[in-house]
Amino acid sequence: MDRLIGKTAVVTKNIDNELGEGMVNVEGMTWSARSRDGNLIPKGETVEIDYISGVKLIVHNSDIK
Repeated sequence: MDRLIGKTAVVTKNIDNELGEGMVNVEGMTWSARSRDGNLIPKGETVEIDYISGVKLIVHNSDIK
């Protein structure tokens, strides 16, 4: 699954690390996701995948480097 690192994904459920919530869609697959920096990322935003931790993608807002 390392091939997903660096790809973009669309947030399908708000990413909120404090609530332990967040989902993204990448290449037709739905994954649990968490924000790299802990910021809330709303549904509909485009994010970039930084790495995979267990079964979760760790992402950041692709507008923020």
